[in-house]
Amino acid sequence: MKYLYTSNTFRFSSVTAYRCFQRLLPSHSLNLIQNLHIQYSYPPPFHPLFGLILGIPPYGRDCWFETWDMISKMAGLKHARVDVYIWAPYIHAEQEEIFFAPLKGLRDAVEVEVRVNWEKHMSVPEGNCGRLL
Repeated sequence: MKYLYTSNTFRFSSVTAYRCFQRLLPSHSLNLIQNLHIQYSYPPPFHPLFGLILGIPPYGRDCWFETWDMISKMAGLKHARVDVYIWAPYIHAEQEEIFFAPLKGLRDAVEVEVRVNWEKHMSVPEGNCGRLL
């Protein structure tokens, strides 16, 4: 079992999938995992959610922070990759911080790779400055 957890990359297509897996696995096995890859895809703006700040799990900020708090406790973790896909034409700096802040809580020994689908320094169209995801 040790080699199963230490030699593979555990890839999850969503935060929900990771959280279900985490609840099923004994903590000693979870602590053996060295490579983790999670995808997060935020629904389109017309989705009936209240946005990233108030969104229902797994889309809300609280769920995102809780998930990365759990991941930060994985003793054997060496590499974490997260892919964030936002279905919107732009993202505010404050919104970026919501995604990146919990990643800072990982140990220094963990190599973190983040891939996003928006461009660095994307401009926010005039008149949309108050719109949050």
